[in-house]
Amino acid sequence: MGLGPKCIIFDDFTDVSDLTLNGTAMTTTANGRNVLRLTSAGINQDGSAFTSDALPVSRGFCTSFAFQMTDAGGFGDDDGPGADGIVFIVQSSSNTALGEGGGGIGYLGIPKSAGVEFDTFFNDEENIDDPNGNHVGVDLNGSVKSVVVSLIADRLNNGNVWFAWVDYSPKTQLLEVRLSTTSFRPVKPTVTYKVDLQAVIGSKNAYVGFSASTGLGYENQDILFWEFCTPRCP
Repeated sequence: MGLGPKCIIFDDFTDVSDLTLNGTAMTTTANGRNVLRLTSAGINQDGSAFTSDALPVSRGFCTSFAFQMTDAGGFGDDDGPGADGIVFIVQSSSNTALGEGGGGIGYLGIPKSAGVEFDTFFNDEENIDDPNGNHVGVDLNGSVKSVVVSLIADRLNNGNVWFAWVDYSPKTQLLEVRLSTTSFRPVKPTVTYKVDLQAVIGSKNAYVGFSASTGLGYENQDILFWEFCTPRCP
């Protein structure tokens, strides 16, 4: 890949030949757009999608994507129905990795991994310990007991389109997450966490993608577009 950035770009998900889809993950049309649907609005769904080939991430990366959670229903918590959320994942296990569903958000149990969760349901079990039912958190080594969280005022599953940016620099070892309801990248991160990513995933290369799940609460959980560049954005 030389010294320049290597990018994968999905303006939509008409062609997913470079991705491996697992569980309930599929492509479908929503609002006239071909999207990556990790779960449909039904109970007990669990899906993931990863790059079929491992990508070099040890020199850092930046990624941006838009997601939308619609038709929230079933069991709910204090802020309304729906569950459980989406996780952006960097992991060295397998392109077929799929963690536990429900409160596990399709991430729980995936070893050698780091994730950024966009959580839509309050799970207060000891191994999860959510602060509320609407937050962004950083997860490590297949645990959804986040090492750092930021509470979000608006419901993530309110049907709106959300825009997210995740950046990692090996020089500073800072993982930064930004979230917005517009396509303008915020200056201030929503979440920042210092981590030696290569030590966590145990490799210079990783499969990159997403997971999501539902339990008795549910929602459509869609990725609308995705761009991932390493070692940096052009």
